[in-house]
Amino acid sequence: MCVLAVHEVEAELCMFKPPELLYPTWIRLRESLYRLDYRRRKAWNSAIEELASPHVEEWKPERLRALRQRSRQLTLELHESALRYNRLHEDREKVMREVLHLGLRFLWFFLVSVFTCLTLSTFPISDWRMTLLSLMAGASGGGMGAVFSRLTKPRDEKLRKKFRRILKSDMTWHVSVGFGSGLLVVAIVLSGRLFVLPDVSIEQVALLVLGGFGAGYSDKLRNLMLYRVIGARSSHSLRTGE
Repeated sequence: MCVLAVHEVEAELCMFKPPELLYPTWIRLRESLYRLDYRRRKAWNSAIEELASPHVEEWKPERLRALRQRSRQLTLELHESALRYNRLHEDREKVMREVLHLGLRFLWFFLVSVFTCLTLSTFPISDWRMTLLSLMAGASGGGMGAVFSRLTKPRDEKLRKKFRRILKSDMTWHVSVGFGSGLLVVAIVLSGRLFVLPDVSIEQVALLVLGGFGAGYSDKLRNLMLYRVIGARSSHSLRTGE
């Protein structure tokens, strides 16, 4: 309330300031126009600059009255814009924190899964268990890659409370796609169409984790491996069947 009263007093002072101080007041207010959108900034610039000037020696009453009114209104509007900006910033911070926490929970789950797979691969296990371990390792790597990709590319323009559920669903969807991409990469590598895996189990699992991470982080690696396996030269040839 005290801050609001101060701004209201500041706005009312524009109606009583000496004319010589109105131009410096406009220069100070103009520095805060960034809080407004482009149209309003342009409108206020054109509305006041045609009235305010440092070289006016004798002010006409109509011009002086118009400049005082506009300076008063702009002072109040800038204060309202500052309050809206602060509220928007707080909303963005809360939503970003919730999305970040969701991503970190996914990340810790996949980290534990990768650590477990790498540890178990150091023990002698049967072939079918090794295959299951490889699938889990690659899929977990894909999930990790998707989390990294999503968290390193935030979209501030959509960080609103009303978009909170959408952003969380978007994070879950990206992680699911990354998890599936990791599984696809493991299946491609295990098919033997690209290269032969190392004989050492832990090296094999580590390589699959890296491949899954790359597929989850970027679609390019997954698509490149898929095209090489099915024999397509490009995405265009894949669609046309050439």
